[in-house]
Amino acid sequence: IQEGGIDTDSAIDIWGTLQTRHAVYQQNHESLFTQFQMYANLQLNTLNLLLEKLHLSGGIHPPEYYVDLYTSGIEKQGDIFLQKVMGMMALTFNKSAPAHPYQNSDWHAYDFYNFFLLASDTREAATLRIADAIVGHAKGLDQGVIIRLAQYYGPSPETQSILANVPVVLINIDTGLEYAPDQVYRNRVHLPEVGDVNFDSHLYPSWDVNRYVFTTLPEGTYTIKNVNDQFPNPYGASEYKLFHPEYLKQQIKMEPGEFHNMLVGTYAAPGIVTPK
Repeated sequence: IQEGGIDTDSAIDIWGTLQTRHAVYQQNHESLFTQFQMYANLQLNTLNLLLEKLHLSGGIHPPEYYVDLYTSGIEKQGDIFLQKVMGMMALTFNKSAPAHPYQNSDWHAYDFYNFFLLASDTREAATLRIADAIVGHAKGLDQGVIIRLAQYYGPSPETQSILANVPVVLINIDTGLEYAPDQVYRNRVHLPEVGDVNFDSHLYPSWDVNRYVFTTLPEGTYTIKNVNDQFPNPYGASEYKLFHPEYLKQQIKMEPGEFHNMLVGTYAAPGIVTPK
């Protein structure tokens, strides 16, 4: 909360960078999670103190003013935190000898030599699901569905994301009703600068990651709406699909107390290969 002082979203950005390095070196992603939770608790404690002071002595602003500041602060901090987590996970793709507990082949989703989808039982990234739950609980949410579209981009920062205008719509498999996300975040995620000798910088250093957050879906089971015909491969290879058929077959549940995550690697060929 900023009230004539320092905005904590800049602090979490700085400390998030340092903690990301620590998490990579120590193979301990939970240190980054703990850091965000510390900031979230500080924000909540500050809000409680301000509201108590307002109740006891009055003040210039109504209670809603401070609640809005808190909500805005958690929103900023949650987005920064998730960017750090996504950067940390993307780093594993560029490691010559990945050995981290958050390593998950779904992050890059397909074999970059063949551009075929890698085999996966769930199409989920467990670390991202935990991070989503941490942020969701900090916002006072009990459940949610988060869909991410991930695509690496070239070395030029000016390169426009090929995912810039892509929507994600979920379809309830029982009713056929379609639902748009409650919030959409479009981030360009840069890999953490960790100074690691095993870091292969010539590979794909940054990713465009769209995050589609559904928090008000009716309970039920959903699938992703197929928009492949609207978004053909921008590189001209017609067999590469925005959504691989495997993603379109997956059933996604909105259920109380759960934060379901699906990480979609975009523009893979229709085949599936087993990771080596």
